[in-house]
Amino acid sequence: MSRSIHITIKNFRGLNRKQFDEQKNNSDSELHQWSKKKGIKADSRKLRNGKIKKQLDSLDKFNATTKADNLIVWNRIDEILWHDWDPIGINDVESARDEYQNYIGDILEFKLNGTDVTEIANYLSVIETQRMNLLGNKEKCFTVAQKIQKL
Repeated sequence: MSRSIHITIKNFRGLNRKQFDEQKNNSDSELHQWSKKKGIKADSRKLRNGKIKKQLDSLDKFNATTKADNLIVWNRIDEILWHDWDPIGINDVESARDEYQNYIGDILEFKLNGTDVTEIANYLSVIETQRMNLLGNKEKCFTVAQKIQKL
């Protein structure tokens, strides 16, 4: 579970993941009402990069509850990229925590559009080989894409 989700859960009286999901889906719950009133506010760490802000702003086409769900998925994708993908091996350097966040918006869009796991894996592989100039690891990209698809 991502650090961002833990923070969100703590803000809602220490709910565990199951309770959080139940409240999120219950239209009478405090969490659901909050998401309708407040919308989504990304933490300042993610707003450092204008592209990330633009990608989050693109979620405005959804209602507040859907935006809340998408922000949770956004944070989970971020955690998967950081902990499971990490093609340059820097996930032990906290100051580089935002290294892969530029790719989350595209991956979230793929997920929302029902893009095939293979296409997501290919996207990750292209990032590794063409943008990062690494040899790439297609098996690892496919495993990461499967995790993302299961969110």
